[in-house]
Amino acid sequence: MYKEILVPLDGSEVSASSLPTARQLAQSLGARVHLLQVSSQTEEFAVLRGAEFGTMGSDYSQQVLDEVMAAQRDRIERYLDEVGAGLASDGLTVVNAVEDGQPADKIVDYAEAAGIDLIIMSTHGRGGVRRFLVGSVTDKVIRSTHLPVLVIHPE
Repeated sequence: MYKEILVPLDGSEVSASSLPTARQLAQSLGARVHLLQVSSQTEEFAVLRGAEFGTMGSDYSQQVLDEVMAAQRDRIERYLDEVGAGLASDGLTVVNAVEDGQPADKIVDYAEAAGIDLIIMSTHGRGGVRRFLVGSVTDKVIRSTHLPVLVIHPE
């Protein structure tokens, strides 16, 4: 049935709340788990904005941007390695991936490219004006893919 399960993570406890369900399903189905974190580049854009307003020289700002991006990618890779090791210790096969861009778009793109059968993700549970202003990655994924999406609401 489901042989490739995607679990998007953002490093928060809320996103990690989908892991127990993903673990249980993957074990019972013999599925491979794909852990994906998307770097949305918010820190990087702040650095670039500084260059746009003349607070940094462009060569310097590009160097700083490169360093910030490398440090962010290293943090993400370490996080995914740690989470993946926990799943692998339960006998699961785990694939880690890091993408750069808009989270919902990259989650859907990765799912299609990797032959994902099921996406399991949590929701932050924002409502009202905050959801309208910030948006919901989970909602955007659900509306952008033909794949089944299992949404976990954290306690």
